[in-house]
Amino acid sequence: ADKGGASAGGGGTGVVIEDGIYLFDLIKTGAHKNPYFLNSDADLSIVSHLQRSGLPESMPLELVSMKIKDLEKLDPVLASAVLKTISKLTWVETELELLETTDRSDIIVKNELVQLARRDGPVVSLQARNWNALNESNKTAIIIHEAIAALASPEVSPEQVRSLCADFFSRRFYTRDHAFI
Repeated sequence: ADKGGASAGGGGTGVVIEDGIYLFDLIKTGAHKNPYFLNSDADLSIVSHLQRSGLPESMPLELVSMKIKDLEKLDPVLASAVLKTISKLTWVETELELLETTDRSDIIVKNELVQLARRDGPVVSLQARNWNALNESNKTAIIIHEAIAALASPEVSPEQVRSLCADFFSRRFYTRDHAFI
């Protein structure tokens, strides 16, 4: 299944552009080369929490902590849920090619698509070559993407997950009034 929810699966799709690979979510809003972070300082308590969770060393924990702090300004419950989900998922880097997910109906681009991540239940496989080709901000976005997808109910479409993830990395999103309740 490619729907949201902790027991379902899906994945993150990247787009190859001349100078690198970028998460498709961010390309849709033009934020792929400069994803927005409201906070410019890492939260060391969040970084420490993530380190204790056994995440791969290649994860940009300081940027993830900054994005969690951004989400906290929008909704503390959402931020807490995303942080707990990131910590509870099992993240594995693999040299193997990942199977493409079938949730790409809204992805219409001329460039090559690559599978960055694939989530099967609580396990997120990161395709090592593609993962390592991402800049730190796009790595942060795929981590947030996978956490949102794991939190989402099965009724939430992959397109909605991509849209929300893109919003979380868009400057204009933080200038609007939001209520998630």
